[in-house]
Amino acid sequence: NNLVNEYALSIAKFGVGDIIKDSVSAIKIDKITASLTFDVPNVVYTGYELKKDLTPRKDESIRSIFGNNVELIMMKL
Repeated sequence: NNLVNEYALSIAKFGVGDIIKDSVSAIKIDKITASLTFDVPNVVYTGYELKKDLTPRKDESIRSIFGNNVELIMMKL
């Protein structure tokens, strides 16, 4: 639904190219989309998973982080 995507993008705290982390790992955001959780729109950040030194993993794994309960590591300049 376009309205859900528009709302999720309007509440997104981070942008494409930013590096964020949650309790699992860090990612460099490649795409921002929306998800419905119990009929509530939620922002979903998707990108390449990074190692502790913030370089991409060798297996180039991609993962998603849901919501804004994450920490900004580095903002895209």
